[in-house]
Amino acid sequence: MEPPAALVQIKDGKCEAWACVQAPQATRTRLSERLKIPEENVTVNVTLLGGGFGRKSKPDFVLEAGLISQAMGG
Repeated sequence: MEPPAALVQIKDGKCEAWACVQAPQATRTRLSERLKIPEENVTVNVTLLGGGFGRKSKPDFVLEAGLISQAMGG
């Protein structure tokens, strides 16, 4: 089973995430809410997914990457 991994860049009021998630729409909404960035300024790029077995339907690891990126200035 592959580990959860995500990369998030926040720049010019926009958020772009790369992650192997099973629910990209929910991930986009949650990032928007948590980071206080309008949803239309959030993009989630879905990378290849293998062996998630439902675990990657929960975007907590992407939110963590987003919060770290925001705390580091993008």
